[in-house]
Amino acid sequence: MLNSDPEGVIRVTEQSMEAIFHEFHARLVFFAYEITGNEEQAHDIVLGKFMELWQDREKLTFNSEKSLKSYLYTGTKLRSIDQLRRVKAEQKVLKGYKNITVEIEDPFEKEALILKTEAIAKLATAIETLPAQYKATVEMAIAGKSNAEIASTLGIKESSVRSNMARARILLLKKFTGDLGVTLFIMTLGTTAIHG
Repeated sequence: MLNSDPEGVIRVTEQSMEAIFHEFHARLVFFAYEITGNEEQAHDIVLGKFMELWQDREKLTFNSEKSLKSYLYTGTKLRSIDQLRRVKAEQKVLKGYKNITVEIEDPFEKEALILKTEAIAKLATAIETLPAQYKATVEMAIAGKSNAEIASTLGIKESSVRSNMARARILLLKKFTGDLGVTLFIMTLGTTAIHG
């Protein structure tokens, strides 16, 4: 059970954040894994949710542990579903599909997916213009290959893989100055490979 203040409100402080992390981390990773089927992605999703909680700590208060739990589980679920959509969209775009049709009831969610899909399509086109070594590195990273796997396939060092990714991001960012949607994708490009 988490400690609350005299009014029964749970506030996010350095001390409570540690307790919240220990209380919910393993459960949320399992929850995200059940949705994504990928342990590494599940850990990243949950870490992202905890980072969001910490960044928004001054704006957030919870009137009970139940409301905190609801916040964490709902956010983890949404992040997990978003991750599945992102992976699916990237795979389709990289295989030459430029349009994605997904049944979504919420019009805002549908609009967000459309914007995301368009950003991915623009990015896929730009990736084609990269120098061959950068292009190969980026495509393998997006496909979920680890740095070690990319290095082995390309016959280069892992440090060269990281360098290729960094240089590819710089080239891509220069092409999309001012386009926030594409810029966000570029910044997350191959993040699973960076840690692998």
